[in-house]
Amino acid sequence: GLCAQLGDCAHRKLQQLSGELAAKRMELRQWDKRAMEFEKAFTHEQTWIHPLQGVRRMKQTYDGVRTRDPLSESRLWPAQCVMLVTKALNDTQAHSLKFFQKKNDHSSHDVQQKDVKWVNDALLKDGLALVDEDGWDLAGSAEGVDVWRKNIKPERMFAGLRTGKSAQFVVVKARGVIDAPVSKVFAVFQNNEKAKEYNEFCKQVYDLEVLDERTRVTYSETGKPWSRDFVTRVYYHGQDEAVGGMVIVSRGEEHPKAPKKKGVTRMDLTIGANIMRPLPSDPSKTELTVLTHVNPGGLASTHLGVVVTNRLSAESPREFIKRLNEVASGRIAAPAPASTK
Repeated sequence: GLCAQLGDCAHRKLQQLSGELAAKRMELRQWDKRAMEFEKAFTHEQTWIHPLQGVRRMKQTYDGVRTRDPLSESRLWPAQCVMLVTKALNDTQAHSLKFFQKKNDHSSHDVQQKDVKWVNDALLKDGLALVDEDGWDLAGSAEGVDVWRKNIKPERMFAGLRTGKSAQFVVVKARGVIDAPVSKVFAVFQNNEKAKEYNEFCKQVYDLEVLDERTRVTYSETGKPWSRDFVTRVYYHGQDEAVGGMVIVSRGEEHPKAPKKKGVTRMDLTIGANIMRPLPSDPSKTELTVLTHVNPGGLASTHLGVVVTNRLSAESPREFIKRLNEVASGRIAAPAPASTK
């Protein structure tokens, strides 16, 4: 429940603070007794077992120093001590305790997730960081498309949400060349109807909600026999100077207009990104980098399913880039309208 999540977060953050605590205690050696109280408050076992009790202990220590201790008159207070208290409170996400937070503090997890700009910026930052970091293993290189795989930990955060059980599936990165300029490739991604052309399994795709001029929530569904659906938040970031091209980032979300259907498995997209840069040797073409981390759900979540899914993970992005190239370059004509007879 909530306490378990708070406890897990508190445990991780308090481990990170252990080094800082040792240094602060040395700085506070002239107030050794008070330094001991601070250390006990920050490492209090109840912060892990019961986060709210641990946080109350921190507040009591803070109040004691603030109201009756000469430490409060020194240069070390509050720049160093309050910093530690505030960081611990914020990092455990104890947003029900308002004594260190302003009324509309956007550090609140729920507020952040409802802030369209905050989520978009976080998805962009986290997605690009994952693409560029080390630790990718080359899974294959064929037909002009390179594919890499990488494992991430369950506690890895993307735009404020944990990866969780989806971490059993590998993250996939693929890169290939599209015989069309960046602007055209970006336009193909913006057109829902085009998805049916470069994704042969796509049965339908449509917008559920427009969050802002560059962000929308979409619904897509595959056909039988493996009926699955996605509810996806898509942020069409566009041109990015730091990247040197155009970027789209996405993640899976739930939406009241798309309840789960009987017989259809809901897939979850932890993080997705499409990065389009002009090919250095030919700017009329696009170097496309695709990042995706998907939990297919259903039988794929069994032990055997995870093994098989991870082994086959290099095939889908390669086929995706090939089909997209045919659509964006105009080598595949749009399908004829269905007969009305």
